[in-house]
Amino acid sequence: MLRNAWFSFGAGLSSLLAYLVIHQVYREYAWEPWGWGSGDPRKLLAEIPLLISYVLFFSLLTRAFMLLGMIEFFGKERAGNGPDRGNNSQETTKQ
Repeated sequence: MLRNAWFSFGAGLSSLLAYLVIHQVYREYAWEPWGWGSGDPRKLLAEIPLLISYVLFFSLLTRAFMLLGMIEFFGKERAGNGPDRGNNSQETTKQ
């Protein structure tokens, strides 16, 4: 799971970098030279790749933190500190 978390971090940061590169390329070569203002509907077509990379960044970053949280939670449970194992070990010592 740790490998998947690191992969998610790397892919998320790569998608953020892609977002920044795409935005700068659009700004330099599309929006200003072609005169696409904020009210131009053609600008929406250029926003689709930006939207995809932005959503990928946040979803992969969230996935990475979720995986790290699962490692932390389930790692403690495997070590014997979980509620089920603590109760079972006490019952066997009483008998």
